[in-house]
Amino acid sequence: MKKFLRIGIHDHQPDYIQFRIRIANLLYLTVVALAVGYSAMIAVKMPELYYVPFLGLASMGIAQLLNYFGFHQFYRLILCVMPGATIFMYHVGVIPEGGSFLPSSAVMTLAFSIMPFVLYDVREKGYIIASLVASLFFLLSPQALSGIIETSIDEDKIRYGRIQEISFCISFFILTLAVYSLNRFNHLANEKARSLRAEGEQRTKEIETQRQQMEEHLQKLEIARKEEEKRNWAAQGFSEFGAILRQNDNIETLYDSLIAKLVTYIGANQGAIYVAEEEDKQVRLELKSCFAYNRKKFVDQTISPGQGLVGQCYLEKDLTYMTQVPDGYTYITSGLGESTPRSLILVPLVNNEKVEGVVEIASFKEMEPHVLEFIKKLGQEIAASLNIVKINSLTRKLLEDAQQQAEEMRAQEEEMRQNMEELAATQEEMERKEQEYIRQIESLKAEKQTA
Repeated sequence: MKKFLRIGIHDHQPDYIQFRIRIANLLYLTVVALAVGYSAMIAVKMPELYYVPFLGLASMGIAQLLNYFGFHQFYRLILCVMPGATIFMYHVGVIPEGGSFLPSSAVMTLAFSIMPFVLYDVREKGYIIASLVASLFFLLSPQALSGIIETSIDEDKIRYGRIQEISFCISFFILTLAVYSLNRFNHLANEKARSLRAEGEQRTKEIETQRQQMEEHLQKLEIARKEEEKRNWAAQGFSEFGAILRQNDNIETLYDSLIAKLVTYIGANQGAIYVAEEEDKQVRLELKSCFAYNRKKFVDQTISPGQGLVGQCYLEKDLTYMTQVPDGYTYITSGLGESTPRSLILVPLVNNEKVEGVVEIASFKEMEPHVLEFIKKLGQEIAASLNIVKINSLTRKLLEDAQQQAEEMRAQEEEMRQNMEELAATQEEMERKEQEYIRQIESLKAEKQTA
């Protein structure tokens, strides 16, 4: 049954067309069943009109073929018109010329006139009008055309017999079935609409959930991308500063390169580097290099531990980050004059719990946490490198002193060798003179004995 109701329905068709075709298929079965029964009754009671039911059933068969091959508009048009046409032919053959209209024919024609409104949608107005015009023609013209076909049928039996009652029952059944079918399919359509609406709402919720999940995923990806950028930025910084630390053997040049690179790399405005120097067992922080500072900065080149922010950072051994810089502490000089920085960073250069120095950085912008972490780790590497550079410098100085002492010792050895040679020559001369004196003495003794 379900397969029959879907004859002529295709997925590309609008829902309202599919709905009307299903109603047409249901009514088709009913009309055919009624036509077969009515045709059997006509064949028994009025065999002279055998061709009427034959033509009607043949037309219904042709209509279903049209529906099967996709001509569903013509299929429904025949379904609307054919019952009235059959009644029209039956009426013309039964009623004699000048005879009155059969009530059963009128009622059945009117009953089937509701079919266009059931089988067509309001958007198919052309077919509705055509069907109604045909029904009106079949309703009004039989009396004028009666007598064209002459038969020997007893009109009284038809007008007042069982056929009239059956015709009225069929008319009532057709009307009831049409209204029920329309209501039934409307109910199914509403149920389907509610189901689709619920499914749509569920799908909308799922899409909204997926959208939220996608947004969260994109946010996570964006956070991961930013974190990756920060890691790459830090890794590149460590690589570049590592190259500076490896390539600069001159410690004074190293200070200048480090502070200039650090200020520009983090996007700050100025910076300075203080290095701890010990003299007579007292530590002093000496300003070794600065970048973009005003010359007034060089007035205090030596700071004691605990003195000022730099001295406190030295004692605390931890990074100090300030967004409220004390008035008058420092200024950033630009083409528009001097302004107080917005942030100040003090980084101790710690290596093995020993502070090698302090880096001071001032900026017009606030620093992000990953930049502060980068500066803190970089301070440890700088401290280790400065310690190595100091050791290498001290080793080089000691080596130079040792070489100088070796040169002096070689010079002293050469002088001593020369002195030894001179002493040896003098000693040989003395020994030669002593031998000469001895010979003279012996010669004198021999002469004295001879005399």
